[in-house]
Amino acid sequence: MHELGYVEGQNLLLEIRWAEGRPELLPGLAAELLSTGPDVLVTSGSESILTLKRATDVIPIIMATVMDPVALGIAASLAKPGAT
Repeated sequence: MHELGYVEGQNLLLEIRWAEGRPELLPGLAAELLSTGPDVLVTSGSESILTLKRATDVIPIIMATVMDPVALGIAASLAKPGAT
C-alpha cells in the first residue's frame, strides 16, 4: 500500500473488527463499521460477507476465503462479480 502512496494515519485509516468466532456479533459490527463512512470494506468468510452484503449495496466489498461467491448469491458471476 505504501508503494501506491497510502500511508496509515495520513490518507489511510484501517478500522478493524473481529467477531471472535461469534456470528451473532456480525450485524452489530457491520453497523458500527458502516457508521464510520468507509470507502471500501474488506472481509473474509461467508457469514461476514453475507452480513455486509445485507447491510450495504453501495460500498464495495472486497472478499477473501469464500469458496463459491456465485452459489452464495454474493456475486452474479466470477467474470462480473459486482453485477448482482
